[in-house]
Amino acid sequence: MYASKLAARGDVWEIYSIWNIPGGEKISRYANTFIRLGWQHYTYDYTGSGDWNMLPLDINSAAEMQMLQMMGMDSIKDANQVYLTFEAYF
Repeated sequence: MYASKLAARGDVWEIYSIWNIPGGEKISRYANTFIRLGWQHYTYDYTGSGDWNMLPLDINSAAEMQMLQMMGMDSIKDANQVYLTFEAYF
């Protein structure tokens, strides 16, 4: 799952660590390379995060959750995401 932190209708917490990779200066004096390992925790308050076409429904409301289930959709209360990236800037 990949979700935008800005599009989340709720809270997002993130912890990450960055390790610089030496040797970028040999290619260019402006080069910078590093590896990032991180974890994100999403806690949703409303449904429809990431989709501006969908009406936000309160996850804590039983009536709104019943309406969502009648549409054949399920809600997610929270999610976790672990990522590892290799980034290079020149």
